[in-house]
Amino acid sequence: MRVFFGWAVRVGLIEKAPTTGIKRVHETPRTRVLTDDEIRILIRKFDETRYGRALRLLFLTGLRRDEVLGMKWSWLDLDKGLLTIPPENDKVGRIRDEPRRAGLCPMAVTLLTEQRAALFAEGVSSEFVFATSTGGRPWDSLKPILYDLRGRRPSGKPGSQHKLAKKRVAVLSDDVTIHDIRRTVADSLFNRIGAQPWVVDHVVLGHARPKLLRTYMPTLPLKEARDMLQKWGEEIEKILSGAVGAEGHVL
Repeated sequence: MRVFFGWAVRVGLIEKAPTTGIKRVHETPRTRVLTDDEIRILIRKFDETRYGRALRLLFLTGLRRDEVLGMKWSWLDLDKGLLTIPPENDKVGRIRDEPRRAGLCPMAVTLLTEQRAALFAEGVSSEFVFATSTGGRPWDSLKPILYDLRGRRPSGKPGSQHKLAKKRVAVLSDDVTIHDIRRTVADSLFNRIGAQPWVVDHVVLGHARPKLLRTYMPTLPLKEARDMLQKWGEEIEKILSGAVGAEGHVL
């Protein structure tokens, strides 16, 4: 709004910008990462639903929620373990000016193969990997499940207090979000697996690289990213099967 009104003043459409004197609002950067117990709760609950594999893929790739829910089979080369997201479907596609390429670890490839078989068994034919039962794109399909874990109704509203209403028990706090998965993957790759920060940032998370790097280092280390993500996937399996100690580490 400041930019727009500033332009309007410069071209003479208005004399004074209505935003003048209004203090800027700065959001506190969110640094929330999931504990092992929260990871276990999320995966086990979603595994009971249609979107269990979609959530697991978020954990195995660090992709954004919309990138997973909007994923199409045409973007995938499972033989090569490669995901190619067109620029128009990538958040920073216009900056990158090229398709985003992401490496898929063997566990992710297996999961996607299972998803294809599940859709075939269901008789669902769709361009979307995690299609709805009618073949459409799942939009906010993860939210109702997350709300249930928070002890809320599918709409996100608090549970009814009527004596005949279903009693809802919160097993996750309200501050847990789906986007926390992406941050947790990045933090775990760095602190648990020992990945190089720039590989996590530019290869796994897919943030746009500076132009100089795109020019002189055009080839991404996808194999290195796959190896890191595979180790992280193995760590997730330990989290799901093991107990959690006082420090939040897998026993």
